Amino acid sequence: MSATTTAVQTAVPTAVPASYRHHQRRVTPGARLRLPRTTLKWYEIRRPDALMPMGLEDETRAFVCAEVEAGRLDVEGQPGFVMLHLADAQDRPNSVALLLVSTWNQANEVWESVYWKPADGGAYQPVKKGDHAATYCVWELAAVWHERNAWNRFLDSARDEAALQVYLADGFAGLV
Repeated sequence: MSATTTAVQTAVPTAVPASYRHHQRRVTPGARLRLPRTTLKWYEIRRPDALMPMGLEDETRAFVCAEVEAGRLDVEGQPGFVMLHLADAQDRPNSVALLLVSTWNQANEVWESVYWKPADGGAYQPVKKGDHAATYCVWELAAVWHERNAWNRFLDSARDEAALQVYLADGFAGLV
C-alpha cells in the first residue's frame, strides 16, 4: 500500500451473534387512533404465527390517550402513526411490547416517543435514549418507509382536509 492510499476498514457486525436466525414479521394496519386534536394511524408488528395478547391493543390505545390527556405526550396538530410491536428475544417469543408513537413535525420531520412493557403485564415505561440509541428495527422500517412516501404525497398535494384524509387512509400491510 502506498503512502497516499488509505485503507478503509469495515466493521464486522459483532452485534449479530452466529446463533441469530432472521425471520419475517407481519405488519398490519389497524383502526386510526382519534385524539382530541390529531389522528394517528395504527400498525401492529409481530411474528406471522404470533397472536396479539388479549386486551393489549385496547390497553395500548388507552395508554396513548392518557399520555396525551395528561400532557406527557404532546402531539397536538401532528398527524402520524403508532406502531405496536411484539418484540422478542429468540428464546422468549413476544416477550416485550414496544410502542412507538411517531408524528410529522416541522413539516418534514418524524418525531418519536418510545415506550416498552412486558407483553404479558406491567405498565408502559418511556425508553430513555442516550447519545447513540436505537431507533427502528428492520421490521418497523417497512412501516416507516411507507409512511415517508405517504407523507411526501401529502406534502405534494393541496394539503387540505381531503388530502389529509387520503394520507390517513393510506396504510401498509404485508410480510417484511
